Amino acid sequence: MPTHDIGPDFCPWCGSKNDRATNATPGEAVHPKDGDALLCFACGEWAIIEGGVQRRPTVAEYIEIGFDKDCQKAREAWSIFRGRPA
Repeated sequence: MPTHDIGPDFCPWCGSKNDRATNATPGEAVHPKDGDALLCFACGEWAIIEGGVQRRPTVAEYIEIGFDKDCQKAREAWSIFRGRPA
């Protein structure tokens, strides 16, 4: 899976440095853009890219993320890796 330089920037939830991103959607190799969701590897929370920085999602964005199959799979994989329930 290709990774992309995104920063450095910091998770708006836990403050971890997030400077790389990997595409979760199979077959895609695109650089993250405004409006894309990022899953923090450190805390497992979602962030949205806006103006080149990460911010917390709005309620509407959280709902959209919750219904997105690729986001569900990414969060599930993170949960399994970290040994935490999804």
